[in-house]
Amino acid sequence: MLEGSMPGIRCLTAAIGLSVVVSCSSPGALERRSMPARTSTVSNDVGSKQAPLAPFSEQSLSRDVDWLCDGKRRGRGFAQPGGAATANWVARQFEELGLEVVRQPVGSGVDNVFGIKRGDEKAVIVSAHYDHLGIDDDGIVYPGADDNASGLAVLLAIARDARERRFTHTVIFAAF
Repeated sequence: MLEGSMPGIRCLTAAIGLSVVVSCSSPGALERRSMPARTSTVSNDVGSKQAPLAPFSEQSLSRDVDWLCDGKRRGRGFAQPGGAATANWVARQFEELGLEVVRQPVGSGVDNVFGIKRGDEKAVIVSAHYDHLGIDDDGIVYPGADDNASGLAVLLAIARDARERRFTHTVIFAAF
């Protein structure tokens, strides 16, 4: 991959994901885009809720990235406690949005987490991975803001924005 090309690809991926979700929404959704921004409560740790924010605001996205990269997550490594804690947090986020939550065990105590907003039999998938390198053998923690806390923050923002929208097709938010 070309050096320096990743930020553009991440932005393009987020834009494509957002445009797919908006384009699959009900016919009235385009008129609703001009309405004031929706707000969403961002839950951090268990039992902790913070003030409502617009889903795509810098503050909302930053809260999610900060939670994901916090030292308590220890880098969200696959089959490490931080990765399992992140899967639980993502499931709670989906539940709070009223999505149907499905967990798919993939081994070593790790789950893929799906939040499903039902429509017809066709489906649109919006996905991001939540795991990262975690802790290496020397005890160095890799927090993973760019890989892929930022992508998961955008996925959650799309899910929060979609909360009040009606869609023709089923929308599956997949965190793996």
